[in-house]
Amino acid sequence: METVKVVDGKIELLPQLADWLRGEKELAAFIQGDTLLLKKLCLPKLSEIAERAPQDEEMPMEKIVAEVHRYRREKRDADRS
Repeated sequence: METVKVVDGKIELLPQLADWLRGEKELAAFIQGDTLLLKKLCLPKLSEIAERAPQDEEMPMEKIVAEVHRYRREKRDADRS
């Protein structure tokens, strides 16, 4: 285990943590008692969702919304595992 410093209310990340983030700009913070848990927020790329649609037909908006919700559920479930 390694420690990090809090300077002026900001956490200074260790170099290996910065490498682990790989450019992610946002983290979710969970606080329970004296424990702080940080989790990377990996927002889905629209291109990943678009690749699922058949290219020869236009999708109705209802189908697009359903597909986005399904994708988010899958990502959330995968992140919980």
